[in-house]
Amino acid sequence: MNQMKQQPCPDLELLSAWLEGSLPPAERSGVTAHLATCDDCRRAVAIASAVPPQAPAQVDEALVGRILQQTRRRPKAWTWAAAAAALVAAGVTFWAVRPTPVQPEMTAVEAPASSTPAPVEARGIPLPDPRPEASPTPKAEPRTADLPRPAKPTTPGLPEEPRESIVIEEPEKRTPSPTDVPKPPPASTVTDLSRVFTPVFVLDATPDLWLKRSDAAVGKAASVERVAWRDTFSAAGAGAGFALEGKASVALDKGAQASVSRYHDAYAMHLVEGAVLVDTEGADQHWHLSHGRARVDVPALNGRLAVEPRSDGAFAAVLLEGKAEFKLGAEVHRPAPGREILAPVEGPLTERAGDPRRFVRLTELRPRYLTAFAANFDEREASEAPFAYTLLSGRRSEEGKWIYLHADGTDATKPGEKAVFTAGIRPERPIVHSTGMMLFFRYRTDLGPITIKLGKFTAVFTSSARAGQWGEAKIPLETFQEEGVRMVPSDEVTDVRFLGSAAYEKKGGRLDIDGVQFLRRAR
Repeated sequence: MNQMKQQPCPDLELLSAWLEGSLPPAERSGVTAHLATCDDCRRAVAIASAVPPQAPAQVDEALVGRILQQTRRRPKAWTWAAAAAALVAAGVTFWAVRPTPVQPEMTAVEAPASSTPAPVEARGIPLPDPRPEASPTPKAEPRTADLPRPAKPTTPGLPEEPRESIVIEEPEKRTPSPTDVPKPPPASTVTDLSRVFTPVFVLDATPDLWLKRSDAAVGKAASVERVAWRDTFSAAGAGAGFALEGKASVALDKGAQASVSRYHDAYAMHLVEGAVLVDTEGADQHWHLSHGRARVDVPALNGRLAVEPRSDGAFAAVLLEGKAEFKLGAEVHRPAPGREILAPVEGPLTERAGDPRRFVRLTELRPRYLTAFAANFDEREASEAPFAYTLLSGRRSEEGKWIYLHADGTDATKPGEKAVFTAGIRPERPIVHSTGMMLFFRYRTDLGPITIKLGKFTAVFTSSARAGQWGEAKIPLETFQEEGVRMVPSDEVTDVRFLGSAAYEKKGGRLDIDGVQFLRRAR
């Protein structure tokens, strides 16, 4: 044993763990420091470093113990040969043993499953991926072991020890190449985005909107439509406008096509072709905009924004009024009204002067009213209704695919009495009357005048449709009264009731209601 040694040799278990690479950093450093001063222990490590690679196996502690005892007793040439032969025969792999630090052999393994969903791209909207992008591991260069080398033996006749020039190389097969690293599935393989993009409600008081469903069915949109992220809108004529869940106005130019859905707390709009206008109607909203592979995030929009695709795959967004913040990665732009943001397929955003005059016509296509409440009576589940409500009277009836509210009737039993028909709903939340608000509904009746009650306020409506046919009614809320006092802004509507009557002499009677909406004037 070398006389310079300052501490006792590591025990068998500790040295075996060092060879396996399973020691914590603190203990590993202590063993490494000991090897710097102990020739006997260092010889065993040097022999292990020179042994050719074998199949991975656990270190045989008993065998290592015998080798260490022999080396510590008599460091002769035959001891070196016997120790090496014993290690090879036992199949012990010291291939991956490195003095500092010790790392287990690297193998290409399957990436663990992550709770974070892989990035998806739907209609050109790449979703943020919180995982860092994997970069190829650089090819490892051969390095010389930094283990302190023992002095050459002074005994005459001993051959020169090869450990003086030991080089521990890491072959290429130990470093996984980029093709060996498991890659996430491409975004195009993700087809079910029902948990990423959720449907929205589109409310169109004037039927000027075409809707192409994901199953290729095409038709005019109803006054209230529940649409998914794969449904595409287009103008039925020279242009179209609709209200988005009563919170924003959207206008499409002639020939324009776009889709709208919800992505978490934001609206997501994908442009197919043509110009589209978004007006948040004075509210702060979050929007994602995309066209093909070009996209931009607008986390703070309050005002009017016109967006239009370009022929090179990019699209431009012009702020017409209000304020907006545009983000793409680390880039942030807050343009003034009249400025244009160009979102390219690749590269950074570009801000420049825009031409707001080109989109004046879109402003005129905006809906004149926004829906503050809507009941279409064909909601299958409460979660699908844009505005929750309960039935107070009447029952849902169905004619083919048409569902409406049929009024309950109370028959007259003697002359002079009248049969009464009632249908009523109660919104989940009171509707606050605002200036220019209007009650809209569709009706079918063979009765006389219809009385409508909004809470304590009343108005009388006379049908202009032929008996048995559907008609439409629009009644300003200012015409509703309570004992001669008109309804004023800030008054609340807690329930809506429709009442009709028929004389005893007239047998039967009918009152059907559909598409009840409270519309407020847009800005």
